[in-house]
Amino acid sequence: PVSASFWQLAAPKGFWRLFRKRHSLEMMKKMVYEGRKAMKTVTIRGKEFQAAHLDVPFELRNPILQLDHYIMDTPIFPPHKHAGCAAVSYIFDNSEGSIANRISLELGGNTIRPGDIHYTLSNKGMVHEEYPLKAKQPVHGLQILVNIPESEKSKKPRMVTVESNLLPVCEEEKGVRVKVVAGTFRKTSAPKNEKLPIDFTLLDCKMEKGSKFNVEIDSGRTTWLYVVDGKGTVVGEKKKIPVSNFSSVGFSDTKGSITLESIENLHVIIGHSKPIKEPGIWGGETMGFPGVFLKDRKAIEECKKFYEAGGFGKLDVLDHKQFEKA
Repeated sequence: PVSASFWQLAAPKGFWRLFRKRHSLEMMKKMVYEGRKAMKTVTIRGKEFQAAHLDVPFELRNPILQLDHYIMDTPIFPPHKHAGCAAVSYIFDNSEGSIANRISLELGGNTIRPGDIHYTLSNKGMVHEEYPLKAKQPVHGLQILVNIPESEKSKKPRMVTVESNLLPVCEEEKGVRVKVVAGTFRKTSAPKNEKLPIDFTLLDCKMEKGSKFNVEIDSGRTTWLYVVDGKGTVVGEKKKIPVSNFSSVGFSDTKGSITLESIENLHVIIGHSKPIKEPGIWGGETMGFPGVFLKDRKAIEECKKFYEAGGFGKLDVLDHKQFEKA
């Protein structure tokens, strides 16, 4: 499986076939994978936003199906469907704007504010929409699609928000601030919630120039990092790698830790997870059912029938006229 849903609305025909070819098995055998880096202007339905993505093979980020770093100041995506995955929204502390979140099936929705992390567990299917809360207040954050265990995919959708003031910060090294957005760093843990079936650690790290710190990682976990801004180096698997704005790095085996050192002020996201070793395919390019990640074609066809029978619920399409006037 490879990244898809966020981009399927815009990708030209055949794009994902070429993408999969690029991420061949030979590439995935590399101990350290260094991805492409670029923040690009993406145009969808005549509307523009800035985006880059975590560019490492799935084997090095499982169960992360996709991670996109974006800056958005206008509604881009109308109400759209998901099933079989969690749509996770993390808004950076320094984001000027917040996200308005709408979800079908009487889940309602909420406002996701700077510093918050929000989980929409789509499970057997729902429709949602996320867009900037106010015009002229750009939102800066991450949109992450995460696979969930097969046992969760037949359950009703639900959502969980952890507000910024509940997320702990660790400042053990001079010039290093680690916000524990999900999971655990050293002896510091984000709030645990029995509704979240994902073994997933997400660290939002800000480093002053010349600072250094180490992240211990248990064996058997996929490990990756993404640079939001700045310049530095990362050492993992006995290899020292230079990183800068929008860099992606994935590790097949960290040998217990990775070390980061900043050359300039550095803002980096580090993730590690217990992989979900279950089959899964996207319903997008080949089956015309994007945003859905299930075990096989039969499961996607059944999900499609459930959707057509109204099982996902629906959301009215808003006109968002306040953004046209801005």
